[in-house]
Amino acid sequence: MHWFSAPEVCRRYGFSRSTLHRLVTAGRFPPPVNISPRRVAWAGSVLDAQDKHLVRGRP
Repeated sequence: MHWFSAPEVCRRYGFSRSTLHRLVTAGRFPPPVNISPRRVAWAGSVLDAQDKHLVRGRP
């Protein structure tokens, strides 16, 4: 399984970090998981599922 950092997620979707944070806070983007005490990331499978929702027009 591949884990994506916030900068990688931002590049993948064209978001700024503040937009990514705002979407996560609003519940419109999946939240990251803690992979260590000082690091969060998104699982590739979660982002793949998010891609499918975006293609269907659901943020």
